Amino acid sequence: MRRVPLLATALVLIAVAVMIALGMWQLRRAEWKETLTARAAGNLLEATADLPSTLPPGLDYRRFRVTCERIEYLQPKAGTGRGGTSGWLQPAACVRRPGDDRVTIGLGITERPERALPRGTANSYTGRLLHSGTESADQYILYAEQPPTGLIPVAQPTPEMANTTTPEGHRGYAMQWFLFAATAVAIYGLALRRRWRAGRE
Repeated sequence: MRRVPLLATALVLIAVAVMIALGMWQLRRAEWKETLTARAAGNLLEATADLPSTLPPGLDYRRFRVTCERIEYLQPKAGTGRGGTSGWLQPAACVRRPGDDRVTIGLGITERPERALPRGTANSYTGRLLHSGTESADQYILYAEQPPTGLIPVAQPTPEMANTTTPEGHRGYAMQWFLFAATAVAIYGLALRRRWRAGRE
């Protein structure tokens, strides 16, 4: 009688199930990434519009103009200027009318993190919008096309600059997980076959 080791079989089945689940997750990621890519391509072609009072998801790469009642300067961070210049992005929180969602303005680039910019000045800016990748209220950054005097223009965001995995990449990862699962089943099947043969000798 061919006996199957219950513990070893259970562990293999659990491992295979996890691999298949990871593969399915990568396929769902590929579909999600395709949706984002199509939306980004459409947003790049949209005409310039006034920034809405509320900022729902899906506005990445659209060109907006916004007027701030005042701006509150934030901590500089690494950034890229137009033409690939590396430096320090000078961000500011754009305070609009009461009740409007705040947005961060990427004012421009400096070679050093120090800055000497006027505070509390109302300004209007036009540029492309990009999600900041955080869960804060200031979830979007608008990269100004025309910086204040003394700043280097910041590079306008494009989907290529995001440097994220493509839908094809996610599908490739999915196929790898499915291959791992099939390999695990094949190896375990061969091990069982060898065990059964040894038991008959």
